Amino acid sequence: MFYSASMQPRAVVFSALITAFLIVGSVLPAQSQPRAQASSAARVAITAADAERMASGTYRLTWSQTSTETAVSIYVSGRPDAAPAQMHRLATDVRATRYEATVPDSIARPYFVIQPDREGAGRRTATRVLPLEGGRNFRDLGGYAAAEGQRVKWGTVYRSGVLSNLTDADYDYLEHLGIKVVCDFRSSDERVSETTNWRGASTPKIISWGYTNESGDDLKTLFSGDLTAEKMHGVMIEMYTRIAYQHADKYATMFRHVAEGKTPLLFHCSAGKDRAGTGTALLLSALGVDRETIVQDYALSDDVVDYEAEYSDAFENPQEEGGIVAKLARLSPEVRAPLFESDPAYIQSMFATLEEEHGSVAGFIKEVMGVRPETLAQMRARLLE
Repeated sequence: MFYSASMQPRAVVFSALITAFLIVGSVLPAQSQPRAQASSAARVAITAADAERMASGTYRLTWSQTSTETAVSIYVSGRPDAAPAQMHRLATDVRATRYEATVPDSIARPYFVIQPDREGAGRRTATRVLPLEGGRNFRDLGGYAAAEGQRVKWGTVYRSGVLSNLTDADYDYLEHLGIKVVCDFRSSDERVSETTNWRGASTPKIISWGYTNESGDDLKTLFSGDLTAEKMHGVMIEMYTRIAYQHADKYATMFRHVAEGKTPLLFHCSAGKDRAGTGTALLLSALGVDRETIVQDYALSDDVVDYEAEYSDAFENPQEEGGIVAKLARLSPEVRAPLFESDPAYIQSMFATLEEEHGSVAGFIKEVMGVRPETLAQMRARLLE
């Protein structure tokens, strides 16, 4: 879509994570203006933009642009696809690269556009992490640079951890997102222990899979002998060589629903970092997002969730004396740390395995997930702009 100058605009139950462990702003095209009105100055582009929600409820917008001599206008909307003409204008003639935005109360989740006042390319942005009281690692995958100079659309695909702790206020917030499909990657046992009780005026289609975790061998590996942080890290590396294969059918189903336009779509597991992180890496790869960006998105879980703190109560009061939680409680935080981390080495081991076995991630998506080229083309058409 082209925009012209006239278009103004808590805790996660610990056993769920262990079970998972054991099984192994977008660019807006240049404005279209009459040639007579075009400035003789060089075209200005917003090259990066970020939105951060402050404790006060305001939003701190920061961006970079190819020329600081050109002022920008700032717009906001509750719709992720709104053109500036359809948006609320917050400010004009802004000559800094930072702005503190106060958003109208009627907008639950704001999407911002920073647009040069002269002819040039603007940028849409929003907060990456959603401000949910009982959410766990609930993030929007929009805004990442993708294939052919495009970007992933905001407000279209979300990733998350367990949903069972969402509050009524959280569901009021999610109602504004219009989520149509939820892909729940958890096992049958996990879904029983932490049931998703979706509330709201509209209920999305919830897709789940009936499978049971086979954890005996991994349990022996985890607790046999002298377990060190180095050994724990090695087990995590090994686990990540298998996740994509174990859940290929689930990821393929997610891809198909996206291709069919059943979005906004949310996919999640228990912690929101292993199965969901692998699914995110595969999806972003299919969209042409570069490897460095994908790894950064994966590692972001370390900044969003402090899992050691989340499980402190479980460690102090394990329900089963001989259970997994009790055994891990006897370990030092240093030894447990690799289990909770989103170390880039983990997801890189997944990429290395797929490339060794199938030549590329695209090869795995085709050969193991069974995703056809036309489905990938439909996905890109749905998710990129």
